[in-house]
Amino acid sequence: MWFKSEFISFDETSFSGDLSFLTNFEYIKSNLISNKEEENDEEEQLDGCSCISACQKDSTCDCFQRFPCAYDDLGRLLDVDSSIPVVECNSACFCLQFCPNRVLQNGRKTKLEIFYGTKGVSIRTPDAIRKGQFVIEYCGKVVSTEEAHERERCPGEELHTYLLCVQEQLSTSSTLRTILDASDFGNEARFVNHSCSPNLVPVPVRVDSLQPRVGLFALRDIQSGEELTFDYGCGAKRLESSGKVCLCASDCCRGYLPFQSDAWS
Repeated sequence: MWFKSEFISFDETSFSGDLSFLTNFEYIKSNLISNKEEENDEEEQLDGCSCISACQKDSTCDCFQRFPCAYDDLGRLLDVDSSIPVVECNSACFCLQFCPNRVLQNGRKTKLEIFYGTKGVSIRTPDAIRKGQFVIEYCGKVVSTEEAHERERCPGEELHTYLLCVQEQLSTSSTLRTILDASDFGNEARFVNHSCSPNLVPVPVRVDSLQPRVGLFALRDIQSGEELTFDYGCGAKRLESSGKVCLCASDCCRGYLPFQSDAWS
């Protein structure tokens, strides 16, 4: 099965034999584009660079001239709290795959474990993770605000929806929303739970086009065995209660799972 690999393990004993959740969705390695989003011109190929081997931050790299490199020499985000766009080298670039500006696109390197805890299906790491380190890409179906609204109103048999909305403020009057629905199609990131005091943060990362992918990066150093979480209300201007009780048990717990009331407007 898909979870049996070098980088993902599975604590079967914690599920008491109930593995039905694995049949509820199709595993994907990259985002799917909704039919309603196909006409979006955000898919236009970004320009590349002509660097040989790997791009150098102090060079005249075309990519770094357009956007400064967001990573350090170890591939960690220089500033996890920054709103500076993260734009990686792409398929139009001449640099090789080990270029320091190719992180999310090279896939997950962090080992993870799926387990069943107090919040239900959850994910933890058997290895220590450093602040700014890329952990996993959140994959799903790219949907419109209308489709997301329909999904929130009619989740069907699911007790939860798996909608992730990342909002980028382009100007005082313009906001770009990227909405991923992992209800039916997704990867391991689908099982990362909410916390009001998270250790991960979703970051939009552009590779080949203006359509961003979403990476989960470490907000702080994470210890071995620690559950991985992010704030489901991260970046929202207005938060409301989803009507579901929050189980994060952190000191700053809001008491409820957040709902981004401005995400579908």
